[in-house]
Parts: sequence; structure tokens; C-alpha cells
Amino acid sequence: MNVSKISKNLPIKSINNPLNIKGHVALVNAKIYSPDGYFKNGELLLDNGKILTEDMFIKSGHKDTLVYNLKGNYITPSLVDQHIHGGLGISFNTADESQIRNLLTELKKFGHGDILATFVPDTIEKLNSQMDVIRKIIKNPAKNETRIAGINLEGPFLNPEKAGIHPKSILLTPSIENLKKLNLQDVKIITIAPELDKDYKAIEYLNSMNIVTSAGHSTADAEQVRNSKVKQVTHLFNAMSGFHHRKPTIANEGLLNDNISAEVNTAIELLDPDTVKLIMRAKPKDKIILISDALNGANIKEKYFYMGGKRIDIDENGVAKDKDGILAGSIKFMSQVVKRLIDTTQMTFADFIKFASVNPAKNIGIEADYKLVAGAKPNFTIWNKETLLPEKTFIKGE
Repeated sequence: MNVSKISKNLPIKSINNPLNIKGHVALVNAKIYSPDGYFKNGELLLDNGKILTEDMFIKSGHKDTLVYNLKGNYITPSLVDQHIHGGLGISFNTADESQIRNLLTELKKFGHGDILATFVPDTIEKLNSQMDVIRKIIKNPAKNETRIAGINLEGPFLNPEKAGIHPKSILLTPSIENLKKLNLQDVKIITIAPELDKDYKAIEYLNSMNIVTSAGHSTADAEQVRNSKVKQVTHLFNAMSGFHHRKPTIANEGLLNDNISAEVNTAIELLDPDTVKLIMRAKPKDKIILISDALNGANIKEKYFYMGGKRIDIDENGVAKDKDGILAGSIKFMSQVVKRLIDTTQMTFADFIKFASVNPAKNIGIEADYKLVAGAKPNFTIWNKETLLPEKTFIKGE
């Protein structure tokens, strides 16, 4: 677009000025993420957060149009983290409404448009009670907060042999009877060990409710995963039987079955960069979903925190483990590791946005909010072209 058509007799502001998209706004000299999955040089033309075509923008003819020069910085759909347990000392399993809203305010600064509040295993009573707190926030979103698009239950239907950091005593056998004890309203994803689901009836029940079934914390073989008809695997390669060259496992199936999505940890301590390269070579690009798996210990000043009553220590390398050396999860949000992923895995920034925004948004049914197309009022983020860190995130046109 010829910038002069919209900027004639109008001041062009630097991105260093307070950036506001209320009213008639043109974000020029930017690299914009295309729905085709690549970046193009151009402008984002907005009217109160709604994207306009060039013709629509010019015809609307607002005299108070603001033009911001982004100086080559990136504009992308915002991040969607479908597997995040908390951060900044706050856990979705235990926090009150005020604490969670404080976290959501901070997550917006890290580039998140939506998340799924992800629960570690707990008793049915505690899960139901705490999910009510999340539902209240879902129904009453506040301005300047990352939205909660729903709930992700990582358990309690896990195999005790692959429980990892989670206490075995509160795990349950997956069954329709046990699922009906949970209030599944607003639940978007549930992790289940398929080998424990007799005749795969629990998975079938959840699939019929359009809840994304995820195989994880599991010793299942490839055939069991395939026959269960799960839609994805939970953090591929972590907390599951390893890849086997003669006896295919859940890891083999998660990597090689093009019909299921694979959650991929962004933390280097949870997934080696060469393993990420392998996943990118084996999986279709639309079946890779990056997750942070961030815990309440993410971005805290202290060197330890508690999870499920268990002390988790953060070592000198920034790795969270219990006293037995069992890995707990990540202590960084996704936007904090973009540059490392690009430097070590051959992932491009466009790949990152597809894996961390477009794909999870589609997976949980909110893709309409993450398309930078005319007529949309999307959640989008401006990224610094040098640091690849978020500069500003806009949610629902705010």
C-alpha cells in the first residue's frame, strides 16, 4: 500500500510513542504475519481494532487518523498457550480470583491472547471447586487481561507408572463414571492414559462432547493410541514410553500419526533442540502445537516453590526438579524462548507463530480471533524485530 495515501497531512508517530488502536489507526512499515504462514511487508489498517481493507480505510476518511511507524517490527496473532499451569507464584489449582487476574494482566505483557487454565491432578472435589473460580473469570473477562478460553485437565486419569511429578495417590482410572463426577463445562482438553481406558469408552464419551482428548502420562503402545481415537498427545516424549524401533509406542504414534496433534514443550530442559528438529521433520506443520507447560514457579525470584504440596527447587541452570531429580515443568513463558528456539532448532519466527498461535487456536476452536484478515477484530501482538520479544498486545480491539 502507498503509505502516502493515508499519511498525507497526518503526523506519523514512532512506535516509541504510546500506541493506541482506538479510533482510526494505521500501523505502517511493519512485517505482518500472513494467513498463508509467512511474513510480508505492509500496513495494518484499523478502525477501533477492526481490520479494514485499503479502500475501506481511505473511504472512511477520518480526519483524526493516527499513523504509527513500526520501523520493521513484526505484527502477528497473539500467543495461545493451551497448556500452562500458572506463573509468577500463582497456580490455577489453588489461586483465588484476584491472584489469577493479576497473572492474566502480566501474561498479556508476554504476548498471550488466550490460554487454557491447566490443572495438575487433584481430588475431584478440589478440581470442581477450583474450576468454578476459572469459570467466573471466563464469564467476566476484564480489560487489559489475557483471556481464559477454557480449562485443560492434565489428569487425574494418568498412568501411575508415568505420573512423573504428580502424586500417584490421587490418580483415577478413566471411566465415564469418574468423568461424570467432574463438571466438564468449559473444559477443552483432558489428558488420559489410553491403556487404562477399557474399550476406550471414556475417550469416546469425551470425543462426543467435542472435548480434545489427549494421550499422555502413559505406557500405551502405538496401536492403543491409534485405536483410542485421541485427538492429540500431551507434551510429546515427556512422561510416556520412549520411541522404540521394534515395538512402536505412544511416542512413535505421536510422532508419526498425521491425524493427531503433538504438544511440544518449549523448555530446553524438557525437550532437546534436536528432538524438536525431529518433530518438525516428521509432523505436518499444522499438527505441531507449542506449549510452555509453565508452572507457578515461572518467573519467580525465589529458588524454590511448592506444587501439590511438594517442594520444587530451581537449580543453577534454571531447571525445576523435586528432591529426587524428577523434572517438574517449565519456569518460562513461550515468548521468552523464541530466540533460543530459532537459534537451536531451525524453526523460523513464522513457524513459531503457526505453532504457538494459529494451531492451538484452531485446536480449541477460537481460530476466528487469530486471523489478521479484513473484517476481523483479532488478538494481535507487536514484536521487536531485534529481540523477538513482545512490545504490545491488543485483545478484542482494546
